[in-house]
Amino acid sequence: ICPGTTQVLDAGYSGGTYLWSNAATSQTITITTAGTYAVKVTAANGCIGHDTIAVNPGWQPVNSMPASVNLCAGTTITLNAGNAGCSYTWNTTETTQYIDVTMSGNYSVDIMSPDHCVAHGSTQVIERALPVVDLGNDTAICPGDAIVLNAGNPGNTFSWNTGATTQSVTAVDSGNYAVMVTNAYDCHAEDTMHLAYLSQAYAEGFNFIPLFYEELGKVSFSMLNPRDVISCQWDFGDGSPFSTDLTPSHVYASGNYLVTLTVFNGCGQYSVSLLIHVDTVTGIAEVINRNGAISLYPNPAHNQVIIENKTGLPAQQLMVIDALGRMVYKKLNPNDKQVLDVSGFASGLYTVRLLTKAGWSTGKVEVVK
Repeated sequence: ICPGTTQVLDAGYSGGTYLWSNAATSQTITITTAGTYAVKVTAANGCIGHDTIAVNPGWQPVNSMPASVNLCAGTTITLNAGNAGCSYTWNTTETTQYIDVTMSGNYSVDIMSPDHCVAHGSTQVIERALPVVDLGNDTAICPGDAIVLNAGNPGNTFSWNTGATTQSVTAVDSGNYAVMVTNAYDCHAEDTMHLAYLSQAYAEGFNFIPLFYEELGKVSFSMLNPRDVISCQWDFGDGSPFSTDLTPSHVYASGNYLVTLTVFNGCGQYSVSLLIHVDTVTGIAEVINRNGAISLYPNPAHNQVIIENKTGLPAQQLMVIDALGRMVYKKLNPNDKQVLDVSGFASGLYTVRLLTKAGWSTGKVEVVK
């Protein structure tokens, strides 16, 4: 017998007299509790019969489902009716002990034991919003600067990959920064951003190409190996307005012009100049070598040549180019007196280019074997 239910016991012989162990005198009795029940039946002829029955307590399932549970938006939770070994009928038509839930609502289940005792369970599933976390786009900062990353969602808990547990962190090192934000309902969301260093804008110099076949005196310019450049400015050296195009062209009259390229980013600017000569009669645009800017000796050279910077400005770059236009040597920030080993160079004429803030200076050296 299941708790809270009734059971009818019937002595099964009509027309007799009855005496039950609970003092009842009817052919049938209705019981509500487990126990041992006996009956004596006396027929009209005086014959007597006896019988006894043991009524055991049935297995009553227990409702173990909580009144309500939280469901984080976009996730799945599992509801457990408990009472393993029973049979189940959910209001979702599922018949298993566990069901997966992805939507809010009321979920109920009837749990029946093998003794046919039934318990009813239900729970209200409440959908909870996830925290909205936005650290911003990947960005770059100048060396020595810092940026504050704010995960928002005040009052929540925070876990950064740096070990911090605050809403905001100050980032000074390049790398990936990630944070997980968890709200009061144990719903969490995360975001990641990459922080890089942005060096000062730099360009090794610039190239220029005469386009006299398009228009007399027209010269095209382009930056040489720009690095971390966000914008630029060209001063063509003839008093004309500056240009901010990356690859501008300009029309010159014959003459000498100091062309200056300035490159910019959020960390500063850098300028490089080149004195060029434009001859619209011959169709030539070329670099003007600053007399005495470079001293090359011995010249001709056999095993080594000394390259001496006479500009009075710190040298930023030194290049040696062979007669075929191939760069055979390059050094950044060379000494004012640089010794170059040419023992491995083939015989021939080489162009030496020295870059300072005033632009490129060139010279020629002959290697003889």
